[in-house]
Amino acid sequence: MTQAAAELYVAQPSLSQQMIALERELGGELLERLPRGVRLTPVGRAFLVEARAAVDAAGRAQEAVRAVSHGRRGEIRLATITSLAIGLVPSIASTWHQDHPQVPIRLTEHGHPDLLEDVVRIGDADLGVGPEPHGQMAEVHALGAEEFVFVLREDDPLAGRARIDPRDLADREWVLFEKSHGIAGLVRRMCSLWGFTPMAAMRTSQTEAAVRLAAAGLGPTVVPSNVIAAHVPGIVVRPVIRPVLRRLTAYSRGPMGPLEAVFLKTVLADAQVREMAHVGDAEDAVFL
Repeated sequence: MTQAAAELYVAQPSLSQQMIALERELGGELLERLPRGVRLTPVGRAFLVEARAAVDAAGRAQEAVRAVSHGRRGEIRLATITSLAIGLVPSIASTWHQDHPQVPIRLTEHGHPDLLEDVVRIGDADLGVGPEPHGQMAEVHALGAEEFVFVLREDDPLAGRARIDPRDLADREWVLFEKSHGIAGLVRRMCSLWGFTPMAAMRTSQTEAAVRLAAAGLGPTVVPSNVIAAHVPGIVVRPVIRPVLRRLTAYSRGPMGPLEAVFLKTVLADAQVREMAHVGDAEDAVFL
């Protein structure tokens, strides 16, 4: 008992009192007191097995916390909008997987920024990546802006222009998005700035489908520039006469934990995010 007290940096009488209190709590003697020391009783031997397991488990719990804090274990619950799941998240996820192979990303995609914000607010996601949230969030980090561009069939009469004036397409039918989709409202607001309402030849809920429908000749469409795959044949991509932009952020409901903070560093270091940080510099830009 004297040696144990010394290793625990407590006085020997104090340790003896703690042992007596533990035995009283458990309802049985753990130690048999002998003239020269103590030895375990049958109850003590049974308790020792579980006590060692508890100490080992506590050690593993501490190591698990350290591993999560340093990005070696855990899971990232990431929520984003559909267009960013195509255009931005893959490069971020690739870098993260290379650096943190033991920490998977569980991704959910949402067609409207309000739905994205809701899942973050109720705690179903650790981090949201998308347009600026309307409601209060504990942390909001700017990621720059994404630009919206026209996708035209390569034989379109306007394909030769460097930039497109939306008014030149006012009398045409467009490939638009379902009214519940976040981009639908954005395109509607964009066109209202130029004094008209776009007419729909077809509506879709997928940005990739919108690009391919434009390539098939259904009409022009407007999508974020980062969702357009380089291998889509038969299209030309043209910016609007005034850059049409949407600010993007990464945000969380509460203060980010250590693992989320490590993931955020990966997001901010992504090449596409750094590129988007300069997109919003245009003085004549329209932010939607």
